[in-house]
Formats: sequence, structure tokens, C-alpha cells
Amino acid sequence: MNTFGLITLISATTMALIALPLQAIKHYREKKIGLHPSLLILSWIVYLSRALFALTNTDGIIWYIMISDAIGTIVSSFMLLQIWWYRKG
Repeated sequence: MNTFGLITLISATTMALIALPLQAIKHYREKKIGLHPSLLILSWIVYLSRALFALTNTDGIIWYIMISDAIGTIVSSFMLLQIWWYRKG
């Protein structure tokens, strides 16, 4: 594994195991709209699979990160749509 793979592994694991659950708990306690459970699970899958890919592959990691970032953009778009829909109705 190269240095870029190690950085990806650390950041993806941190996001999946620490940041996303803390954000979900904070939003739940404050009764704010947060991540829909299905979007939270999808985000976990994206970040954990990115971490696993960083462990196993060094050549195709750039392409995989581009694909997982595209998935992350789609998830973010759905989150914004969810917030807009919640505030509208």
C-alpha cells in the first residue's frame, strides 16, 4: 500500500466509524433532521468499502475514489432534497 492508500484508509475509516455515527446521534438528540437511516447506511458502505479497497489495491484506487465520490455526491443530493422536502411540507 502506498502513502495515498494509507491516507485514504485512515480518513475513510474515521468517517465511517466515528464521524457519521456521531453526526446521527447529535441530530437525533437535538431533534433535527439528519441523515435518513438508508442514506447513513449507504454512506457507511461507501466509506468502509473505500477503506477496504485502500487495503487491497494500489493501482486502481484513483478510479475507485472517483466512483465513490460520485456516489457520495448522489447521497448528498438526496440529503438536500430530503431537507427541502421536510421544510416545504
